[in-house]
Amino acid sequence: MAGAAHAPLALEHSFISVRVQLNYSLAWQTLRLRAADTESLLELARDWVPRYGTRVKTLVLVWWTQDDIGDLRRISRTPERQQAIDAAKRFIGPEIPPAPDLNIFFKQHDALIATILRACSNLVELKVIQETDTTHFARRNEGIELWVGLTKAALQQIIGRIASADLFFEGNSTPFESSGGAIGSLNLVPNVKHLGVHLGCLAFPAGMHGLFDAVFAAQQLLSLELHNVDIAAGLDLPHHLTTLILSGIPDLNLRQLANILTSRPVVSLCLRAFSISDDQTSGYSPGNLQIEQLSISGSTPSMPLEFFDSAPLKIVELVASRRGGSDLISPERVVAFVKKHRKTLLSFKIDRALLAPSADVSAINRSLEEEGISVRVVTVE
Repeated sequence: MAGAAHAPLALEHSFISVRVQLNYSLAWQTLRLRAADTESLLELARDWVPRYGTRVKTLVLVWWTQDDIGDLRRISRTPERQQAIDAAKRFIGPEIPPAPDLNIFFKQHDALIATILRACSNLVELKVIQETDTTHFARRNEGIELWVGLTKAALQQIIGRIASADLFFEGNSTPFESSGGAIGSLNLVPNVKHLGVHLGCLAFPAGMHGLFDAVFAAQQLLSLELHNVDIAAGLDLPHHLTTLILSGIPDLNLRQLANILTSRPVVSLCLRAFSISDDQTSGYSPGNLQIEQLSISGSTPSMPLEFFDSAPLKIVELVASRRGGSDLISPERVVAFVKKHRKTLLSFKIDRALLAPSADVSAINRSLEEEGISVRVVTVE
């Protein structure tokens, strides 16, 4: 009886133990590194990734920022920084040769990041956030270049297992320089399936064509996300794409978009934070679209829905811009769109903010039911 009395408590402890282990495991699935943080890099490389590195699935690497570089000389001779340097030197050992001036920071951090990367043997997703190009700074001090050395070597060892990569270039970052660019040095072929390229402002920098030619050569690249990348500049996207995500384009050219969609097997299209000039908002409907999943969110509903008349749409989502400025879509337009795609459509969701407050969703669905259409319009907040 005594054992029976304690059984529920033992079972509860068992559940708690499992829950704690699960949470601990999930906590290590995503690892965020700051390239300029000596203390954190050392602690991770020395104390944590030897035990938990195999659990890491996603690595987020934040490269040197302008503030980091500006602070280097000011803090380089502080007792705290010297203590961190000495501790890192003891851990790294003779792997780092002597270096003049501030370059010891770059070399030590290069070695620490490489150690962490090598321990993350099951990494499948890489995200790089680059706010500045350290190449410029390092050159003036006879230093190392960005994405060379031990970090690059470690990446080359594990890059074949990475299926998803997102690269963010912000501020004064110049990712497309032949010697300093992160993408230019990362050999993402042949196994990456998803690639995201996010620029800090709408641009098509010199050198981008050659850069993307190398990246897009990946035969398994199926999903591409471009933010603030001007597709009007003649970018030759991979011809085997099935998923395309575009955002941050203020003047999306419909004919250029149609050229991309009709020459590639794109079945999933997502458009975010975009707009279309007034002279393109009606009447154009390209043939031979293969899109089955469509998600749209823009500053206006200027994306003419008739553009997708030829697409075998199955799942549609229309979302209001969180920045405001979205024009309303009439109930009649919603009904006409659903009727147009009645043979293939399985789900139609629309942001309630895109409908007039007086719009009666029940009346819309009754109208569809009277037409013998099984799909129902679902509103989301």
